Amino acid sequence: MAKIINNLLSTLVQNNIPLNWNTILVGMQLDFLDNNDAIDYLVAHPSENNKTIIALAVAEPTDENIQDLLNKIIKLKMKTTNKSSEKGKWRYAFLNHLYSKYQGKNTLKDTQSLINEIDIAYADFHYPEDMAHFISYMPATDNAPTGLDALRKNFEKFVRKK
Repeated sequence: MAKIINNLLSTLVQNNIPLNWNTILVGMQLDFLDNNDAIDYLVAHPSENNKTIIALAVAEPTDENIQDLLNKIIKLKMKTTNKSSEKGKWRYAFLNHLYSKYQGKNTLKDTQSLINEIDIAYADFHYPEDMAHFISYMPATDNAPTGLDALRKNFEKFVRKK
């Protein structure tokens, strides 16, 4: 999982998608990041000098209060929290990861595995409407092509467009 997480973070950074404390908290809530990642983010942003942030800096990665500290930091740093836009960042990174993982792997088994992972991500991200056209159990619309190859093409087009 650590390799996937590093790929997701790299995808966000490489695509100039801004990271902030809210991004870190949502990434942890989605299990894409862990306590070490929150501490690493703090170390990468040393200009922070608030008591809560200092408490996070000295916290052990296993401390159970890291989520509470992050919530306090977010309240201090962000006037409004748009959790859906933060989830969108992680969804983009994860779908991009799947696209790269299966690029050039065109066997029926590979395509089935890709579609299965996409179906799981669809549920994990609470059924975003813009993904419905490449989800295996959703009905086709407007006489659109059906089957695994059509779903894969729709997915690939979606990722390239983002």
